[in-house]
Amino acid sequence: MYFALSYPYSFTRMIELVRRLSEDYRSDPDIYLQKEVLTYSIEGKPIPMLTITSHDGKTSVSEERISNSLFPECIIENRPFKFKKPVVIVTCRVHPGETPSSYALEGFLEFLLNRTDVRAALLRKLFSFIVVPMMNPDGVYKGMHRMDGLGQNLNRLYNNAQSHKQ
Repeated sequence: MYFALSYPYSFTRMIELVRRLSEDYRSDPDIYLQKEVLTYSIEGKPIPMLTITSHDGKTSVSEERISNSLFPECIIENRPFKFKKPVVIVTCRVHPGETPSSYALEGFLEFLLNRTDVRAALLRKLFSFIVVPMMNPDGVYKGMHRMDGLGQNLNRLYNNAQSHKQ
């Protein structure tokens, strides 16, 4: 018998959602969506990142690569274009047990990418949204509730990002 606080939301489901969205909006004339790998987890799982906005305010310059560990695939794929508008950052699943947040994020993405909703179109016109749908894929994959793949609570590591046990 298994008990759960919420209906599960898997790493695989998130990867499939990101793949489908990047294909569906690849060459949309109104919606700019670019998928990239922010980094890889300690266990080697990709941590995808989506840039979602309209084409308004798009420059001809791409975002820079920050370091060797961030945006590791930008040699293969271009980074997103820079935009002249404010950025809104949305993240999910620092704690693997926060499964309702993944469902809420799916609803948020469905709304934000709605081609016929004038509110969504206005938000895309005014802002660039950076979305990281799963910050702790190792913990999610292993079925943890608060910890990452190393058994650490990531909320306790923010003041010292170098404290990973290897």
